[in-house]
Formats: sequence, C-alpha cells, structure tokens
Amino acid sequence: MWVSKKRMEKLEKRITALEKEQLSINEYVGKAIKSDEELIKIVKELSDNIKALEAINANGTKLFS
Repeated sequence: MWVSKKRMEKLEKRITALEKEQLSINEYVGKAIKSDEELIKIVKELSDNIKALEAINANGTKLFS
C-alpha cells in the first residue's frame, strides 16, 4: 500500500500528539492514585482514632470537660 509523504508526515504528527496526550494522562492518573492513597491513609487513621475514643467512652471515662 502506497502512502504519500505528506500523508505519512501528517500521521506521524498525529501519533506524536497522541503519545504526548497519553503521557499527560498517565501523569494525571498517577497523581490521582497517590492522592487517593493518601486520603485512604488519613481516613483509616481517623477511623482508628474514633474507635479508640469509643473504647474510652465505653469505659465511662469523661472525654471532654
């Protein structure tokens, strides 16, 4: 199959643009995953703290003055 030089150059430019877009999407997804992991860690710590406070409160200890 024969493809003109002009058409081939156009296709190469489009492929390059798509590759750049894919890299930026991968970077965005990577940052989002890291952010989600940090959020999950914070929520787990908060949950652990709440459970610890509930245990103290269940023992009849006054939590706040």
